[in-house]
Amino acid sequence: MHYLALCAIAKDEDRYLLEWIHYHILVGVERFIIYDNDSATPIAQTLAEYVKAGIVEVIPVSGKDRQIPAYAHCLREYGPRFRWIGFLDLDEFLVLKDTRDARILLSEYEDHGGLAVHWVMFGSSGHVTSPYGLQIENYTMRLATNDFHVKSIVQPAHVNETVNAHIFNYKPGSCCVNEEHLPVGSSISYHATRRVQLNHYWYRSQQDFAAKLQRGRADTAALNETTRGWRHFHAHLDQPQVKEDLLRDMAHRIKLLARSGNAHVWAALSNRHSGQRELYQYVAQAYEAMEKGDLDAAEVIMCAASLRYGETVECLLFRASLCRLRKAWERAKNLVVKALAQEPSLTVYYELFLVHFQMGDRDRAERLQQFMERSLGTFGINDESWRQRLAQSRTMLKAGNTGANP
Repeated sequence: MHYLALCAIAKDEDRYLLEWIHYHILVGVERFIIYDNDSATPIAQTLAEYVKAGIVEVIPVSGKDRQIPAYAHCLREYGPRFRWIGFLDLDEFLVLKDTRDARILLSEYEDHGGLAVHWVMFGSSGHVTSPYGLQIENYTMRLATNDFHVKSIVQPAHVNETVNAHIFNYKPGSCCVNEEHLPVGSSISYHATRRVQLNHYWYRSQQDFAAKLQRGRADTAALNETTRGWRHFHAHLDQPQVKEDLLRDMAHRIKLLARSGNAHVWAALSNRHSGQRELYQYVAQAYEAMEKGDLDAAEVIMCAASLRYGETVECLLFRASLCRLRKAWERAKNLVVKALAQEPSLTVYYELFLVHFQMGDRDRAERLQQFMERSLGTFGINDESWRQRLAQSRTMLKAGNTGANP
């Protein structure tokens, strides 16, 4: 089982396929499921090396209005293989703002059925003909008005069915939320892009837009001036726009790797930190990454460990400690509470003490300290190392040094 895949349906997007795949590998996507909707050059041929390397799976589909059936097929056939699947188009790029890896972001939403990510619409940036190079560097003028539409990254185990290209129907007790953990029940919601956004290169150049009209839509058989037409393209030219170039460094990395690598290089990147091994090996590798200061890698390794071995107490506590280092206090507390439900041990209570202490909740930290000191016998512990640890925590409380991290 892998942690994150992307699903898309595409037709004659040959030029943009590799950029989309390369970019998303660099932000932590492990596999791609692409439905080929009658492309003139079969996508399986265009991406033959990537299919052979195991990064991409291509499923041919014919006819109009195939997007929803494709998504339903993906959930049914591929859902059990992935913790998360994002349903995006080839002109949509997941942009992370406070982490380098989408798996780290998604790990904070594992208690929800899906994460809704808002569009940020980019215009043609003055291009009439299709410019050479990457779209993420060619199109840097976004529309100033916030868009309310969302796309979904879902946990297939929590999903009943696809509603439309934007949202899904979830099983009882589960729902989709935005980045603020607030429920999103339709294709639109109030705009929230502090942590993550979806750069939507819908217009591209005038030449690209003409090709888009020729291809038609994948989510509906209808195609007219109401659903999509030249008036939309011309109207966007008159709208206020602002320059946004968040992906300059990503474009540079993609070009460097594309020049020096092949499908096997990208396969190695897509598989980083996610190979199968014993639990102690995951933990050891995560500790090694943490000691090197690479907290992103450590968190991704532990996400992979929890996929293979479930949310064991060891996994939960390690992930909680990583969240403490990031000062993600609420996430750390939630992970410890899960561990406590499995094993109300002194080790778990001590991690909970550290969370409350470092987040500045002195009252709870003191009560946890008192409980641990008075309950050593109850936990069957007669260990000097534990007494020293609790003495150290008592000193921490007196000093009030919330930056301590024993």
